[in-house]
Amino acid sequence: MAKVLTNPGKHHYAQWVEFRKRIEPLRSSLPEGVGDKLTFDAVADLIAVTRNEAGHPSGQQIDEDTARVHLTIAPVLLKKMDLLSEHFQSKRSTPSG
Repeated sequence: MAKVLTNPGKHHYAQWVEFRKRIEPLRSSLPEGVGDKLTFDAVADLIAVTRNEAGHPSGQQIDEDTARVHLTIAPVLLKKMDLLSEHFQSKRSTPSG
């Protein structure tokens, strides 16, 4: 998955599809509150509002309410993504993981 996610030729959406395809079978083993589809979709939606398919800024202006929602929800989602990252790092560092 690292090859797909770090490939600059892959569009953001293609990376997202690959991530979802690979994470889906693992969802039940993820820490509570991290593996729900709503969290993953919220992260994707948060990015997609202001980014194009390649992940570059779209230049699209967002209204004040949308900006407020982004600023409110981003820390919560980032914390969940940190937990997800820590989960996989701990699996990688253990002999059985």
